[in-house]
Amino acid sequence: MNIDNAAESRRLLKRFLSQYFRAKEKRAILEDRLKQLQRELKTDPEMTPPSFSAGLFSENKNSTGDTSLAFQTGDIESRIRSQIEAQKKSVSEIMDILDFLPAESTERDILEHRHIDCKTWSEICSLVHMTKSPCFEHYNRALDKLLTYAKVRATLEAYEDRLAREARDSY
Repeated sequence: MNIDNAAESRRLLKRFLSQYFRAKEKRAILEDRLKQLQRELKTDPEMTPPSFSAGLFSENKNSTGDTSLAFQTGDIESRIRSQIEAQKKSVSEIMDILDFLPAESTERDILEHRHIDCKTWSEICSLVHMTKSPCFEHYNRALDKLLTYAKVRATLEAYEDRLAREARDSY
């Protein structure tokens, strides 16, 4: 990472801080997909849907019906478990970075609302009793402050390396 390029560093930090939101969105998509497959299994009288309850995933032991759909549900349940782990890891990493900001600062509040609580800017403005412009100023000030810490920059360099590795591996 070129730490001399403030705009690029800020962009990378925003992407890093947004990883929890992205993991949460992927999980929601997978859960919707699983529910759709379960509805499809349920509509076919010769099939028994796999069990799925919030947070608890059972192995699919369905020996009758369409094994393709049954396999897909098991695969999706596995991916949901992976997304839950990704969410846990990302929220922990984000909290570690936000710990560099003072606990009661407006900057930290705004970053927590945005990147942990996944609030919209309108919601954040309402929560901190500011208009968008001052909110953005506090947000950008917080990003700039975080980028002054060597540990934050090192974390971002490792994150950038991980992204590059994942991009290479996906080809």
